[in-house]
Amino acid sequence: MTKGRYDGDEFVEIWMHPRDPSRLSELRIATVGSQVQLAQAASISQQYVSGMETGRHGQVSPSIAARIARALGVAVDEIFEEHVAEPVDLATTSTRGSGAS
Repeated sequence: MTKGRYDGDEFVEIWMHPRDPSRLSELRIATVGSQVQLAQAASISQQYVSGMETGRHGQVSPSIAARIARALGVAVDEIFEEHVAEPVDLATTSTRGSGAS
């Protein structure tokens, strides 16, 4: 499910990006230890943790970012920054195809 907020007739998609993947790794080692331990504490996979630390997972949902920050004992904005995608105008966007009549 896409995370975001409604702003009038627009839907604004929100993602979080790790500020510094190496800092995320350093924090993990200092607080919880292994990638497996962080994954278990944040209810995500070890592969996902590895992807964030190596930069392969650049977009993280706000809920996953919050779980990771909580597991590391830090504020979300200490390790993640918010990325707001271009707004989608719901007034002009249709969920139906534009097939010809």
